[in-house]
Amino acid sequence: MSTAQRVARRRLLAAAGAGGTGALLAACASGASAPPQSATAPSATIEYMHWAAAGGAQAVAREAAAKAFMTATPTITVNVSAVAPSGTMLEKFKTTAAAGTPPDLLTFNTAWYGDLIGSKMVANLDPLAKASGRGFQRDAFYPEVLSVLTADGKLYGLPRFVVTSVLFYNKDLFGRLGVAPPTDGWTWEKEFVEAGQRLKRDVDGGQAFAMDFAPNDFRDSAVFAWGNDYFDKAARKCVLDDAKAQAALQFAYDLRWKSRLLTSPDSEKAMGAQQQFLNARIGMYPRGNFEYANLQAAKVQFPIGAALMPRGPGGRRQYGQTTAYGIAEGSKAKEASWEFLKWLVGDAGQQHLVNTESITPATRKIYQSPDVPPEIWKVFTDAIKDARYFPALPNFPAVIEAVNKELGEALVADTRSVRDSARAAAEAANRLIAS
Repeated sequence: MSTAQRVARRRLLAAAGAGGTGALLAACASGASAPPQSATAPSATIEYMHWAAAGGAQAVAREAAAKAFMTATPTITVNVSAVAPSGTMLEKFKTTAAAGTPPDLLTFNTAWYGDLIGSKMVANLDPLAKASGRGFQRDAFYPEVLSVLTADGKLYGLPRFVVTSVLFYNKDLFGRLGVAPPTDGWTWEKEFVEAGQRLKRDVDGGQAFAMDFAPNDFRDSAVFAWGNDYFDKAARKCVLDDAKAQAALQFAYDLRWKSRLLTSPDSEKAMGAQQQFLNARIGMYPRGNFEYANLQAAKVQFPIGAALMPRGPGGRRQYGQTTAYGIAEGSKAKEASWEFLKWLVGDAGQQHLVNTESITPATRKIYQSPDVPPEIWKVFTDAIKDARYFPALPNFPAVIEAVNKELGEALVADTRSVRDSARAAAEAANRLIAS
């Protein structure tokens, strides 16, 4: 998820404008109190690097988080460095790590996990947790999310937030066409298809679709819901060529190319998916929970509903991704960085996060966002329980690029069978995994 997709928090900026730093900190930390800090917290200055546009709302919010932490822990000074885009930050981190001068704490995304862990650029957090675990509880997080950040039984990061696929829908359009809103009992094969047939219609001489074809939020969610996990449990082999995956991909193919309930490639070229949703050309819009803020910023003209993704033969399982905090292996201030990291994933830091970015922490405890209606926020937090995540594979960007290319031959270009595309995707991924 790019930083461009995030929406500046009006509440955050209003607080900054109305009362300066003090008002900003109060707005960001309202509803949460910082846990007592250790009297033996080390004295140090640390650098926290994250990706965001310097001076933007996200950068301002993260500066405010550091200031709130420093108020609670005056022995530690945090210098915050915003770098954009994310790829630039990754290269900067690698360069400084190779030179022995990395930032102490950083944020990193799903695609980086395997390489950063494999190259030993991020530190094993277990010794820090063992030596100074006060204020940190591993079981506060969903274990499926922590498992993504674990290699050989060692924890190399803590989740910053989690994004899970949910089903946004146009309440007005559903009502106008007599379509019942999605419920927890919806399945892909029955209720979703039945609703889709009602939503598919002619509009101004062209076709309106039930939903857009979203590679992660629909395609991957379908594969998960049919009971496949893309990779085996050891994360050593891509298993897209198994029967469950092929059945899910065939279902996706049929919805697009046979029943035509999903947007065609041509329709997507003519108009982006978000605009199709805003214009009622599609009635359902599967996206990560962060998209709610983007829709509000785009001045959506109808009430938005949000529902859990439908169930498949393997149950309700949908795409998830997370970003994480990590401590550089080359940091000279690991203990101080660990104190800040504990604060960030504790009550004060988590409430600050949802107040300023309206995204959901990967914790069992729920922190309510002031910018998202409670009934929609509940869908976001409930979705975490059923999300599935890609493992921390080395060379993950190349692996997933190869998978997308091969699956696209069937699902995007319609030039090859689903069976052959699934087999080619597994073979291409496995060659890269083995290299």
